Amino acid sequence: MNMTTFVFPLAVLLLAGQSLHAVGPDRRPKFDKSSYRGTLWTQVNPWWHPNKPRTGCPLGGPNYARKVYPDDPVAYWREAMAECKAKGMTGWQFELPVSAPGYGVTLKEAIKAAEELGDFKLALFLGVFRGAVGNSVEGAIKALFTQFDMFADEYRNSDVFFRVDGAPVLSIYSSWDFSPDEWLQIQEAFEARYGHSIWLANLWWGTYVPSTKQEELRKWMPVFDGCTAYANWASQTELYRLVGEVMHNEFPDKIFEGTVTNTYSVHYLHSGTFTYVARKYLKSWDSMMECRPDSIVMTNLFDHWENSIILPCYEREDFLLRYGELMMARLFDKPFQRRQAPEVVVTSYIDMVAGLRELLFEVISLPVDTSETAYTYTLELLDETGQPIHAFPAQEIKLDDLDTKEFTIGSATFAGRLLTPRLKATWHGEEQRPLLLPPLWVDPALRGSLMFWARSTANALHSKSGSHDWMLNGQPAGSVVDWRQTMGKAFAEANLEPLDQEVTRVRVMRNGEEFFSEKRKNLNHIFQLDLPCPRLNDDYYWLEMECANGNRFNTLPIWVTARNGEAKVETVIASSSGKETCKITLPPGRVPAFDYPCEVNNGSKLMDVGGLLHNGNYVEGAVGEPFGSLRRTGYRHYVNDMDTLPRPGLYQKDEDGKGFIRLNADKKAFFMLAGGTAFPYSYTYEISVRPLETGRPMGILGTVLGPLNLFLDAEGRMVASRETGFEHTEPPSEHKTVTVSSLKPLEKGKWSRIAVTYDCQTLKLYVDGELQGEEASGLDAEHATLNYVSVGCRLRFLQEPYDFFNGDIRNLRLTGRPLAPSEFR
Repeated sequence: MNMTTFVFPLAVLLLAGQSLHAVGPDRRPKFDKSSYRGTLWTQVNPWWHPNKPRTGCPLGGPNYARKVYPDDPVAYWREAMAECKAKGMTGWQFELPVSAPGYGVTLKEAIKAAEELGDFKLALFLGVFRGAVGNSVEGAIKALFTQFDMFADEYRNSDVFFRVDGAPVLSIYSSWDFSPDEWLQIQEAFEARYGHSIWLANLWWGTYVPSTKQEELRKWMPVFDGCTAYANWASQTELYRLVGEVMHNEFPDKIFEGTVTNTYSVHYLHSGTFTYVARKYLKSWDSMMECRPDSIVMTNLFDHWENSIILPCYEREDFLLRYGELMMARLFDKPFQRRQAPEVVVTSYIDMVAGLRELLFEVISLPVDTSETAYTYTLELLDETGQPIHAFPAQEIKLDDLDTKEFTIGSATFAGRLLTPRLKATWHGEEQRPLLLPPLWVDPALRGSLMFWARSTANALHSKSGSHDWMLNGQPAGSVVDWRQTMGKAFAEANLEPLDQEVTRVRVMRNGEEFFSEKRKNLNHIFQLDLPCPRLNDDYYWLEMECANGNRFNTLPIWVTARNGEAKVETVIASSSGKETCKITLPPGRVPAFDYPCEVNNGSKLMDVGGLLHNGNYVEGAVGEPFGSLRRTGYRHYVNDMDTLPRPGLYQKDEDGKGFIRLNADKKAFFMLAGGTAFPYSYTYEISVRPLETGRPMGILGTVLGPLNLFLDAEGRMVASRETGFEHTEPPSEHKTVTVSSLKPLEKGKWSRIAVTYDCQTLKLYVDGELQGEEASGLDAEHATLNYVSVGCRLRFLQEPYDFFNGDIRNLRLTGRPLAPSEFR
C-alpha cells in the first residue's frame, strides 16, 4: 500500500489543513525528521545481560544468548551490538527506570561499548512511572536529574547518541502517566539542564485496546515529537491502521515509529497470547508494510519475562534479525545481504499440550544470491529412534525470493511423544545434509511454554557421522534407561566429530536445558554423569556440539525413567478440535505430576519432589508480580527462585513425627504454584487438610479460570467446583459452574484426605477415599492459558487471593490423569 492510497480516505475530509477532530496547537519546536527515517531499533533492558547464565539463573524465562559472551560488561555489550549492527540495526533504545538510577552505570558501559564498536547508536527508553516518582511533576524532574547527572556530558556531547537536528532521542515508556501540561513542565526543566531532546511517546500505554489510541494520540502528540511503542498483544493490523491514520494525516511532521513483536506475552503471566511461532512476527512486519511508519523498533532485545528476544539466541538463532533485515530492505529500499547458499529456517514449538491445537511448523526461505534457484524440500517428523513417522508433502520453491510455508498436523496422535523435525532438501541436483531440530515434547496434560525452536540451514553445524552415534549406559538414541539400575551414575559415550566447523563446546541437554557442558573440540569421548532421579516424571537427554558463534549440532534423545516395569496407564485428552476427547495409553512417567509431601522444612518453599522441581512460593497478602508467570518453565515448567528465607511456625511436626505446613489466615498466608500448573484436561488433585476453624469459607486450592477450585464452605463442607465458558467463541460460550460437596462437614482439628478427579467429562470429589458426589463438566480451551494454582486460598481474576485457609496441609499431589481411588495416597 503506497502512501497516497493510505492517506486519501482522510485527506478528502480535511479542509485548509485542519482535522475534523479537535487537536490542540503543536507546542513542540519544529524539526526535520528525515535523518530518523529508515532507522531500526530494539529496546534493551540493562538487567538482562547477553551473558546471562545458561543454568541456574533464578529470574526470567529459560532462554539465553546463542553463543557464550565474554564476562566483561563492555565486551559483552559490544559483541551483542556487533551482532545487531551486522543485521542492519541502527542502534538500541536503552531502558532506564529513573526511580532506579543505578542502571546509569550500566548505560555508561554500553556507551563505551558503542564507542569502541563504532557506527552504532543509542537512544534512551525512559520509565518515568508516576507512582515511583512521588506522583508529582516535581518528583519526576528530581528523578530525571538524579539519573541524567550520571552521564550528562555523554548525553550532551557523545556521537554515540542518535541525534535528530542535533537533539538526542528519548522514548518515554510511561507516556500517559502525566498529562500533556505536566509533560510540558517536565520537558522545560529537563531541556534547560540537558539541552533540547526529541521526545517519543509510547502509544501502548494506559489503555491496551486499539480503539482508544487515536484520541490518545490527538491528546498527547501536541506535546511530543512523535510516537513509538513497546509491545502490543492486541491486533497489530488493527492497531496500526488506526495509528497510521492519525500520524500520517494529523501529525505528518512528527516521528511515527512502528513496532514489531514476536512471542511477547503480558508481563509476568505468559498467558492468553498463543504465539503460533513465527506467524505473529511475520504478520507484525506485514502490518508495518501497510501503515508505512518512519522507523521500526523491535520488542525486545533480551527480555525474558515475555520471551520476546531479538538477540540471536539458543531458541531462534538469528532468524528474527535476519528477517527484520529483509523487511527493512523492502520497507525503506535498503540493501539486504543475500547469502550464496540456501538460507532456510525451520520453526517448531519447544513443547505443546496435546489436543487443543494442531502442531505447527514453518519453513521460511530467505532470498539467496544464486543462479540455481530451484530447491526441493520435505519436512519430516522423526520418533525418538530417528525413524520417520510423518512426512509432509514435498515442496518445490525458488530461492531468489522470500518463501514462507506452514505445515500443521493434529497433536493428539502424538501425546506423550518426542518428535524431532528434520528438513531434507535437494539443491543443484544434490541431496543436502539434513537439518535436525531439537525435539518437540507433546505433553498429554501440561500446557506449553509459548516458545519455539528455530534452526537455519545457513547456521547448521554438521557431524561426520549421523545423529544416532551416542549412548547412555550402553543404550542408543531412542532407548529408555532405567535410573534405578545405577542410581543415576551414567556414562555418556559418543562418536561425533564436526564436519566443517571448529567446535568449542560440547553439551548434555536435559529436558531442553543445559545439564552439563565443557570446552572440547568434538564429542568423540566418554564422560561420567550424575543424573538426578526423575522420580514421577521421565527425563529426556540429548547431546550437542557448539562452535564459537553459536552454531550447533544436536543428536536424537534418550529417555531416563525411575518407573521402569510399571504398567502403562490410561488417560483422557482433548482431540484436536478441543471439544471431543480420546483415550491414550502411556508409560506412567510421561504423565506430568507434581508432589509436595511437606515432610521437610524448606523455608519459604513448597518443595516439589516429583522430579519437575515445580516449587511453590510462600506469600502473605497480595500476590507479587512474578507468581503468576511461567518463570523458567520453558524447560518442563520448573521454578528456580532464590527466596528460601526461614518462616518461623510455617513448618511443624505432629506428635507422630510427620511434617506439615501451617497456614495462618490472619497473615493471609498461602503458596503460589506459578505458571503452567493447573492441567487443562484430565487430572487428580490430592491434599490432606486439617482445619483449625470453621464457620466461614476457606480456600484450599484456587485457579483463576476455574479448572478446579477446592474450598470449605461456611458449614465446613468440602466443595470442589469447576468453571467453563471462558473460550472466545461466536456466539459467546455460556459460563457454567458445577460443584460437588462433601456429604458432611470436615471435623475441626482432624486430618482429612481430599481427592478430586476429572476425566474430561465428570468431576468427582472424594474424602478419605470415599466418593462424595460427581457432576458432569465439559472442556474449556482457556484452561490451557491462565493456569497457576494457589494453595491455601481462592483466586479472583487476575491474581487476587481471598478466603484464606486457617489450618494445616500436607501430601499435596497433582497428577495429569484421573487416578482410581486405589491409586490415591
